[in-house]
Amino acid sequence: MEATNKTHDRCLYSEIDCQPKAIIDFDTFYSEHPTTEFFKISNVLDASSNVEVVAAAARVCVLDAVFDRKDLHQGNRDGTGPQTPQYRYENVMLEKMLNQTTELRDKYATDPWDTEVIAQSLVTILNNYIVQIQAEYLYELSFIG
Repeated sequence: MEATNKTHDRCLYSEIDCQPKAIIDFDTFYSEHPTTEFFKISNVLDASSNVEVVAAAARVCVLDAVFDRKDLHQGNRDGTGPQTPQYRYENVMLEKMLNQTTELRDKYATDPWDTEVIAQSLVTILNNYIVQIQAEYLYELSFIG
């Protein structure tokens, strides 16, 4: 698969600043204390002149309300799918995930991205995913032998 670096038309023909402002790891957003990822979003919105945001004093209350109400996020899944221990990826799927995640990480770990703070945040997140995928891949390989 060949990567392209084409700039989206919206960035070319509108007044949108298409530079990334922050990157969050959604898997950690709904962790027990999602404040780090939450405040990344909050900081970007505060710095945006054309965005109305909830008052800073009320944000933690809003976050708590969303976190507690499972119907507002993926905690609302109906539970009819397989249980976590039964849900396993096939080796070929894990290998593809590992290769594509590594390729993306490698792209942003090198010039010209290696000096960009946002790109390096992405590299850190992707490194965490690579470790998780590798562990699952090795686990699944142990069943083949």
